Amino acid sequence: MDKIFWYYCRSSMQQLGWFCGNLLKAFSERAQVLQRIVINVFDEVKEEWSRDNTSNPSQVMALRACGFIVFRQLAQSSPPPDNIEYLLLQTSYGKHHWTPPKGHVDPGEDDLTTALRETQEEAGLGEEHLQVVDGFLQELHYEVRGRPKTVLYWLAELRDPKMAVTLSKEHQDYRWAKLEEACSLAQHKDLQDTLRAAQQHLDTEQGKH
Repeated sequence: MDKIFWYYCRSSMQQLGWFCGNLLKAFSERAQVLQRIVINVFDEVKEEWSRDNTSNPSQVMALRACGFIVFRQLAQSSPPPDNIEYLLLQTSYGKHHWTPPKGHVDPGEDDLTTALRETQEEAGLGEEHLQVVDGFLQELHYEVRGRPKTVLYWLAELRDPKMAVTLSKEHQDYRWAKLEEACSLAQHKDLQDTLRAAQQHLDTEQGKH
């Protein structure tokens, strides 16, 4: 009888240990995601309030972020460029500014991997949903609270124009906008220039075919 009792006790403890181990693992993974979101939100808030700071950038560590200018092509009933819309996300904090999906580079992560990860996290669009456009890479430079920041944007087409966008908690809204509306939402000139450069690149590529 004692052997049976201790057998069931041991079995129960093993199951409890397995449950606790999986619970801690799930909590750890979610904690890492939450930590990344908090860091991104904190840095973006600083960026929004301090974008034009003119402190000496040589005395501070640089920031680096990467993302995608995602576009979709509508039915060919509309002639180019009216058949192209760009994806912009509106932040859920600060002044609720609009940008393409982007985020800061994690330690040991390469730039393109960051851009793909951030687009997945912020818009729910994975690598399998995107067709990266060859020959386009824009690099933006500005300051965030006295710290120099570099942002890299690749260009990618959404394979399925009807694919739904799924926002993270960092954003409260999204919009598919044609070029001029997208530039109006973007506000900052360097981002407006990047959107126009993307359109020009697409026009050039289309002219080759």
